[in-house]
Amino acid sequence: MKKLSLLVLLLPLLLVSCSKEGGATPAATPYGDVATPAWAVDSTYDDLDHSMTAVVTVAKLGVADTSVIVPVAVDSADLIATFCGDECLSLAHPDPLGRFFLFIQAPSEAHRPLTMRYYSNHYRNIFLAKDSIVFNNGSQLGTASSPLAMQFSLMQM
Repeated sequence: MKKLSLLVLLLPLLLVSCSKEGGATPAATPYGDVATPAWAVDSTYDDLDHSMTAVVTVAKLGVADTSVIVPVAVDSADLIATFCGDECLSLAHPDPLGRFFLFIQAPSEAHRPLTMRYYSNHYRNIFLAKDSIVFNNGSQLGTASSPLAMQFSLMQM
């Protein structure tokens, strides 16, 4: 009985000392307070004569510069946008199965790598695709039955 009483008295002290891990940095988190981005495709161009399509899913979400992988939680308020530099070329919300259907239009000289940005309404943060895609006129990346699975990591703001 004495041992049990001593354990009950010492347990709070042990828990407090274990929770103060001498200046440890808090775990990286994907949660933010980013409002839904105002991304928009510039429709004023009259020379968008090249196009391609992409069907994309979010395969993994990571926290930049760490090995932290967080669960994917796609909802209807999420967005994926394709960019050439800072110019938004396409934008899509997911369908009920979590697929994003992108119709990417660009001027003929836009044969540069494209980046994708993913806004997660669940995490209220923006993630950047780990790999860029190459714009090829008339090409298609992924299909409805076999979408391109993209990995994203937290974008440094």
